[in-house]
Amino acid sequence: MKSCIPLVTTVWAAFGLGMATIALANADFGDCRLLVSVTPDRVRTSVGESVELLVTVASPATGPTPETVVHLDITDPVQEMSVDPEDWTTTLTQAVPPVETGKPTSVSWTIAPPSAGDFLLYAVAVDPNAGVEPTQIAVSNGVPVHVAERRPFNPQGILPLAIAVPALIGAVLIWRRRRLVSR
Repeated sequence: MKSCIPLVTTVWAAFGLGMATIALANADFGDCRLLVSVTPDRVRTSVGESVELLVTVASPATGPTPETVVHLDITDPVQEMSVDPEDWTTTLTQAVPPVETGKPTSVSWTIAPPSAGDFLLYAVAVDPNAGVEPTQIAVSNGVPVHVAERRPFNPQGILPLAIAVPALIGAVLIWRRRRLVSR
């Protein structure tokens, strides 16, 4: 059976405003090609908040694709920090059954970023039958992910104390003033 996973032929990055844009061109293998895309195409979230992603695998040419393995990856395009995808999601790799032409298949991922910053997320599809040295892979669009620092409403659990101490001091002062006035 002919493999329907294209070879990534062109990768370029343009850095601007601290975020990378990656464009990928897939080589055509006759009438057989695999396309991978991630939605949404841009994510804005906060540290620890869950975000749902949808990875879609399609075969725009004739003939089904083989079963593929799709892997989710995250990188810091400006290399300010190391990114460990296992910290973002519990599921890094998912199997996708053969995809018929015109019938895309989607798998979902839930991510929860552990740290603030600007990142680039993408999915890679490979034919598991190709072994450890696949020559044909498909890479999705790059998804810019902006993760804001999460400011907790009750940092270190001090909110009750921050409210109670001034309230107690105010109550003592009012009680004392009433006592002095009533004499």
